[in-house]
Amino acid sequence: MTDMHWDNAITEVTPTKINIRGYPVQELMGRMTFAQVIWLVIMGDLPDENTSKLIETILIQTIDHGPAPPSCQTVRCVTSTGANLQTAVASGIMCMNRFHGGAIEGCFHALQDGIKLVRDEGISFDDAAVKLIDIYRKEGKRIPGFGHQLHKIDPRTVRLFEICGEIGFDGDNIRMVKALEKAFADSGKPLTLNINGATGAVLGDLGVPPNLMSGFFMMSRVPGLIAHSVEEMDRMRPMRKIHPTDYGYDGEPERHLE
Repeated sequence: MTDMHWDNAITEVTPTKINIRGYPVQELMGRMTFAQVIWLVIMGDLPDENTSKLIETILIQTIDHGPAPPSCQTVRCVTSTGANLQTAVASGIMCMNRFHGGAIEGCFHALQDGIKLVRDEGISFDDAAVKLIDIYRKEGKRIPGFGHQLHKIDPRTVRLFEICGEIGFDGDNIRMVKALEKAFADSGKPLTLNINGATGAVLGDLGVPPNLMSGFFMMSRVPGLIAHSVEEMDRMRPMRKIHPTDYGYDGEPERHLE
């Protein structure tokens, strides 16, 4: 008879305890932030203060981007058919693939190509960036994480790197992505460093394995998808025609924390 036993290294559950990576869940409750426990359950241990701040930032920065992204359009369309919340949100998650959220991992791999040039050829990050762009262009490939349909400057990217500077966080992936941004600008054909590219650099320098990177985008975006699904239920008629760009905004006017 085949042995049916198997182990997991994430959570231990018995009639008297629930331990997340060894920590009793009741000790985490009220003492750790959601971002800290996300890092614990995914990466295996509690993060330090700087990592905690960066993960909080990453979870906030892409929490929503309006009705236009494919995941949101899909959530609203599925909700419009009368689907329940979990079905609608799941449909949105299924839209997150290579071209929607996937540029986080894609950019990281490109950055690794650039860093390899620095190490193998003993050249600067700036020179490696120019060479990498040329290599990708000759191969007919684009470097993921650069360019945006709407933003000439992505305000989320600017703030993410400001926070990195405030806490003194830096690494080879961040240096490489900034060198690429500069190389595109110097070429006369500037490309926006979008939030996915910046996130790939930061997660890479935090030591997150590339096959986990898109998970942070999914976790970040779920609250936005929930909000859009509920608004669709509450405000719109069923089975409506949903135009991907002909929409407006009638919520709170701009307001600030200060």
